[in-house]
Amino acid sequence: MRRVPILLLLLIVAMAQLALAADEVRVAKAAVGVVPKLARKQPVVGSISVRPEVTVQNEEVLLKHIADIKGFNPDDLERVGRIFLSRAPQPGRSRAFSQRFIRKMLTAHNAGGSWNIPENVNVVRDARRISTDQLRELFTDAVCLQTNLPAERVEIGRMNVRKDLLVPGGDAHLNVEFRPGEDFRGLTTGKVTVMQRNRSVQDVYVTADVRVSAFAVSVTRTVERGETIGAADIQLKDVVLSEVSRDVLTDENDVIGMAAATLLNPGDVLTDAKLEAPLMIERGQMVKLMVTTPYMQVETKGIAQQKGRRKQMIKVLNISSNKIVYGRVVDSGTVAMDY
Repeated sequence: MRRVPILLLLLIVAMAQLALAADEVRVAKAAVGVVPKLARKQPVVGSISVRPEVTVQNEEVLLKHIADIKGFNPDDLERVGRIFLSRAPQPGRSRAFSQRFIRKMLTAHNAGGSWNIPENVNVVRDARRISTDQLRELFTDAVCLQTNLPAERVEIGRMNVRKDLLVPGGDAHLNVEFRPGEDFRGLTTGKVTVMQRNRSVQDVYVTADVRVSAFAVSVTRTVERGETIGAADIQLKDVVLSEVSRDVLTDENDVIGMAAATLLNPGDVLTDAKLEAPLMIERGQMVKLMVTTPYMQVETKGIAQQKGRRKQMIKVLNISSNKIVYGRVVDSGTVAMDY
């Protein structure tokens, strides 16, 4: 009989614990129901209307380039507009995008909103035509810049361009460069770089017949071999550089006082090979031998054992020591010995 109250007491305690647990579950469910409701993100509301024919100027095709995007909040508008579709076609070329492809890309990027997409979308890359005459002007400007010659001194002949060049439209511009030290003597290759937004987007190599004219020094009379050339014996002559030797002389000061290394006829254009320093010392001539150091200068007499021109190394007999020494011709009576 005493067991009945004890069992009843245990039953009451168990029922109380179950009631308490049920209350905790109800509170937890209520909390879970409130949090998602407060944190739930508002659905994306907007519209995307894709145009069937589009011309682009950039290297990439983004959604904002081919569609009218409206009704999105600023963050979503930026995100959706920058959805990458493809690289742009080459200038003047086109590329077709199917409705299925565009829908796939929008779905992959969770674009949201309502979509209006044609069955096919044709995207054309904007292009600008550069004619041969325009290219010739660009070559002329580049040659003038590299040589510091006026445009009337530069002639651009035949170019290996069969048709107009197509370059990106918009703000694209062209630069023409030649290799350093180019002498522009006939066929010359230039690199045409298409620049857009301060960076290179395309390189085209073009070869042209470049003829540059300049003034070269020529003689006005017959000059015998070994004869010294004076200011009255020369004049400047207009020549095409591709038609004369590469060592042609263009500065009169480089010629005056030099001697002819060969017979020169009136009108001959002068080069380094046609000139030599005048003979200053004859064999057997008494000369002044000079030795210069940082602390002193010593002079003595000698007898030239060879003919010599300015800066030429010759043998000299030192009279004081009766020994053969070597020195460099300074002028018509002086030989400097290396210390």
